[in-house]
Amino acid sequence: MISHIHKENLMELSNNISEAIRYITEYSSKTPDFLKYLIIMKKNIQICIECNYDGIEELSKYLCEDWRQLFKGNDGIESWYIPIDNIDLKACTNIMLEDCLEKIDRLLNVNFFIKRKWYSEKELKNMGKSFYQYKKNWNSIINDIQKNNGCIKSPITQIPNDIWMFAKYFLCVASTDEILKKWFFSDIPAFGYIAPVEMTKLENGNDILRTFLVNAHLL
Repeated sequence: MISHIHKENLMELSNNISEAIRYITEYSSKTPDFLKYLIIMKKNIQICIECNYDGIEELSKYLCEDWRQLFKGNDGIESWYIPIDNIDLKACTNIMLEDCLEKIDRLLNVNFFIKRKWYSEKELKNMGKSFYQYKKNWNSIINDIQKNNGCIKSPITQIPNDIWMFAKYFLCVASTDEILKKWFFSDIPAFGYIAPVEMTKLENGNDILRTFLVNAHLL
């Protein structure tokens, strides 16, 4: 059932749509397909306001339909993010974008959008410090892997042997070494859209990555 939008909420809705459009266009070099629906929503709201809110009930239906389109397919807004190299800026910018999207979702009275977890550099460093509580179990797993497979050398310079073995043999992240190598260089959603290799560049980065891998096993 579509809820009708009150005219006093239209300007707030329009402002949040404008902010979302700004974040997407200013911080991303590639325009996502779903952006056109946000632009259509903003335009229709402007027309409604200029016409003294005539047709606002009909507008509610169109806004919800356009908003729904943002979530369709594998390239929808739920799997999209602003790719920024700096970890803190990536987290901050994506959080602000998602705040806008959450407000739009609330004003439309739907539940399409779910916020994701983003990590600041400080949070990541604190996670690395917590690895000590998993270290004994980690070492036991690595010893078992080595007994069965020998000491396997990581083909990626930045990735220690134990992390490579854990991902390959214990988590079974990928079916081949080539796919696994690609995984280590990819932004991982469960890791706050940070590539494992990028994590290792941080202070105590190897333990940060080990903590993420252990938690991935525990999920």
